[in-house]
Amino acid sequence: MCCLAGRVGDDARRLLSVGAKLLWTFEAGSYFEAMTKYNQFLGRAPYTTEHAWDYEPYPDEWVSAQQ
Repeated sequence: MCCLAGRVGDDARRLLSVGAKLLWTFEAGSYFEAMTKYNQFLGRAPYTTEHAWDYEPYPDEWVSAQQ
């Protein structure tokens, strides 16, 4: 699973089994950048999108909440 850091990702992490482990941490400035890195990490085909908003930078508040 790929989820947000900090409190904003807590609900997603609660879905994991007890033995789940963090494998990798990365930073991204947009959804497109995050999914591109995630797909590369998993060895998948390059991420593509038809949605212009995927290229929009994440809001500053999101960055602050994850630090």
